[in-house]
Amino acid sequence: QLKRAKEEREEDVASLRNRLGNIPESGIKTPFQFQQTRPVTAVVLVHDGTRLVTGTEQGNISFWNTGKGNRLAEQPCHVTRVAALAISPDDRYVASAGRDGQICIFDTRGEARLAKFVAHSDGVNAITFSSDGKLLLSGADDKAAKLWEAPSGKLLATQQQDSNVSAVAFSGNDRYLMLGDASKLVHWIERDGSGALIEQRTLKG
Repeated sequence: QLKRAKEEREEDVASLRNRLGNIPESGIKTPFQFQQTRPVTAVVLVHDGTRLVTGTEQGNISFWNTGKGNRLAEQPCHVTRVAALAISPDDRYVASAGRDGQICIFDTRGEARLAKFVAHSDGVNAITFSSDGKLLLSGADDKAAKLWEAPSGKLLATQQQDSNVSAVAFSGNDRYLMLGDASKLVHWIERDGSGALIEQRTLKG
């Protein structure tokens, strides 16, 4: 199995080289460095690449202009490490999740904090926006996934699990939620017409 995996990986690299040409071993040199005073624990770009948002070990959120390399704003939110950042598909909002159990929602220039709330009783691991940007899904170490209205932060639904929720995702039509947990399972959840969450299937292995 290891030999086969190695051969498949080598085939993938060879295919990429044929399509893209030689891949530079030295990597890509960036024109700017976005210097922070604390270790960076999360980063996310707006979809056109013009702005960068970073979160630190200290809990602060910084907003950067990638064209000029300058910081647009810095916003406090969490009392401990920023675990995840997410940008809404329309680039209007950025959400930050902290190991303190809190979630904050800002505009993507960092000019205003639109919401701040205690989302979970333990550290948040993952967040993501729905395709229309109106919903936010979070998963945490309190063994819960929660669905929020964005940007207000109003709680819409809670899905309690048997293990820490470590990864979350929406389907393209926002009807289904996928939850990955610490017990090596993925849970396929459906949002019914009333907004309730119903588990449809568990993916194992």
